[in-house]
Amino acid sequence: MLWINLIMDTLASLALATEPPTEIVLDRRPHDRREYIISKRMMKHIIGQSFYHFAMVLALVFTGPLWVPENLPTDVVNEEGENPYYSSSHHMRSGNAYYITSTDENYKRFEAEFGPSRHYTFVFNAFVFMQIFNFFNARSLSNHLNVFEGCTRNNYFLSIVFIITALQVIIVEFGGRPLNSSLFGLSAAQWIISVLIGLTVIFWDMLLKVVPLSKIKRVLCKGGKKFSDPTDESKSMLSLIKGDRKKKFKELPNSPTNSKGFDFPVSHDK
Repeated sequence: MLWINLIMDTLASLALATEPPTEIVLDRRPHDRREYIISKRMMKHIIGQSFYHFAMVLALVFTGPLWVPENLPTDVVNEEGENPYYSSSHHMRSGNAYYITSTDENYKRFEAEFGPSRHYTFVFNAFVFMQIFNFFNARSLSNHLNVFEGCTRNNYFLSIVFIITALQVIIVEFGGRPLNSSLFGLSAAQWIISVLIGLTVIFWDMLLKVVPLSKIKRVLCKGGKKFSDPTDESKSMLSLIKGDRKKKFKELPNSPTNSKGFDFPVSHDK
């Protein structure tokens, strides 16, 4: 959990905060300081990615033993003559401590002798790579489908991604009991599958980008003292700012306004 928190919070912040500005930023509309930080587009991606990560982890936990291949010895058994590495379908044995339909121990009866579950190590590895590839999604909230565009301009970002990947390999392959990883690491096939699962967040992000903002329900409550509705991006922030300031300024006595409608501050200095 500590490693997951470091990836998702500290290292992710360092990777994204070092992103250099581009000329596209100059074309954006200005934002008022009283405006909500989270926009409708942001909420779409936050909720969409959270749902996808949650669903994928559940799918790997409960269906992984049905299809993830295993290459450990088949002749290793415990005192009861049960193989700790293979499920009944001759795939990776489930790492669930207990059976879902009963209180009987599942992998828990093997853990003391054969170490942490390889199944849970696989789920952990797939989840980490989903976070790594999601770094590229988080670089931009625009609707550009190419999330890798311009990533080579930021050496800090690429260095942090490389360091995270290298440390993840070390944790999975050599962490063992101290880091609650499988004593045998992962096989080549399991590595490929977990990395490909992580890559799917790129395609999920593309799908989210083609969903119109008008189809997204308003998930933030209205009201309060905020300047604008965080889920409303149909109006220009610049026009809202000008309109709000002009209204307040016209309430002052003797407020000068030029022919184009722009207000200038009144100076009392002589």
